[in-house]
Amino acid sequence: MSIDNTNSLTSSMISRTDSIMSSDVDDDLKSIFKDYDQMSELELSQTKEKCMSLIHESEVESSQHKWLVRKLVELRYRHVLLTSDKQDETCKEVSVSGHNFKSNKQIPSKRIFCDLCTNCIWIFQQCFTCINCSFNAHSKCVKYITRTCSHVIVCEKGVPESRICPEIGLALQAYRCAECRIQLMNKQYYLEPRKCHYSGLYFCKSCHWNNYSIIPANITHNWDFEQRPVSRSALQEINLFYERPVIKLEALNPKLFVFVQKLGTAKMKRLQLMEMKRYLDVCKFALDVKLVNRIVNNRRYLVEGSEMYSVYDLVCIENCSFFELLNAIISKFKQHIMTCEICRGHGFICEFCGDSQPIFPFNDGIYKCETCNHCFHRPCITGLRRGCPKCSRMKEKKVIENEES
Repeated sequence: MSIDNTNSLTSSMISRTDSIMSSDVDDDLKSIFKDYDQMSELELSQTKEKCMSLIHESEVESSQHKWLVRKLVELRYRHVLLTSDKQDETCKEVSVSGHNFKSNKQIPSKRIFCDLCTNCIWIFQQCFTCINCSFNAHSKCVKYITRTCSHVIVCEKGVPESRICPEIGLALQAYRCAECRIQLMNKQYYLEPRKCHYSGLYFCKSCHWNNYSIIPANITHNWDFEQRPVSRSALQEINLFYERPVIKLEALNPKLFVFVQKLGTAKMKRLQLMEMKRYLDVCKFALDVKLVNRIVNNRRYLVEGSEMYSVYDLVCIENCSFFELLNAIISKFKQHIMTCEICRGHGFICEFCGDSQPIFPFNDGIYKCETCNHCFHRPCITGLRRGCPKCSRMKEKKVIENEES
C-alpha cells in the first residue's frame, strides 16, 4: 500500500477519533501526537512507547484513557504500513526451494492465506506469490519454506499420478506429516491426519486444508469426476497439469473408449481434423494467413494427433463442451477447403459414378482405400462390390513391369 493511501486512511481515522475525543484531553497531550503520519520509523516507535506509558498512567475508563488507546491503535497501524512499504522497496523477488517469488502489491478480490503458516495475509502486509505455482506467503515466512515448487515437480514427472490413491499407510510415514514431518500421533497428543486422495499420503492440517479437486487417475481408470480432498501441494500440482496435453488416454485404458461413447466421438472428430490439416499444410493461402494457428490458438495438439488429452479436455468431453469446440474448428477448416482452388485441386473424383464434384476423406459417406488412400463414395463401392480400381491398375502395372524385365 502506498504512502498516499496511508495518509488518507490515517487522516480518516484521526477525524473519527477527534469526533469521539472529549474536551477533557489536554492540548499539550494532543500536540505530542500531532502529525504522526509524517514521522519516521524510529520516531513512531518512540511515540508508541510514550503513548503506552501514558495509557498506564491515565485513569481507566476516562476520556483521556480512551483517546490514548485509540491513538495507540493508529500509531501501530501506521508503523505496520510504513514497515510494509519499506520491505516492498527493498525486496521484490525471492527464490526459495525452486519457487520464484514476486512481491504482490495488488489488493486481492478475495482473502489470501499464507501456504506456510495458514494465516491470512492482510492488505497492509507484503505478500509474496510464486509466479509458477501460485504459492502465497508472508514476507516473514518466505525463508522458512521447504515445500518444493510444484512447477519443478510437474516438469520432473511429466505426467500426473496414474495410480488411484497409492496409499502407503501412516506407519511407513513414521506417523509424521508427509510434507512438514510434524508428529501426527504419539502417547501425549493426537493430530488428525488428513489423507490426500491424489498422492495417497497423510498430512497435518497446516499442509492439508481439505481442498477438493478431481483426481486425474480416477478419470483415466474409471471415468470418475467426483471431487475428493487433496493436500495443498497436490492441488497446485493438479492445477499445473490441468491444461497440459500429457495424458495418452488410449494407451492407459483402451477399454474406456468402448464403454464411454463420448470418447469414441471425440476421437473420430479429431481424426477428421487431422485429415483436414493435411490439406491446409500444403495450401499456400492457408499458410500465408496462418489459418491453423489462428483457429486453434494454443491447442494445436488437437489437430496434430488423436492420442494426447489434458485433464481439461476430459472434463469438457464429459460436459459436451469439447464437441462444440471441435465442431467450430471443423466448420472453419471445411469452409476454407471447399472454397479454396488449391485445396479443391487436391480432392478426389469417384471413379465409379464419375461425379465431377471433388470428394475428401473427411466428408461423410466416403470410403478411403487403406492401401492407396484413394477415396470413393461409399454407396458406389459397396453397391458394385468391387475392389479399388486404382489398386487394380497398380497391380497390373507391376505385373507388366516384371514380365518385361
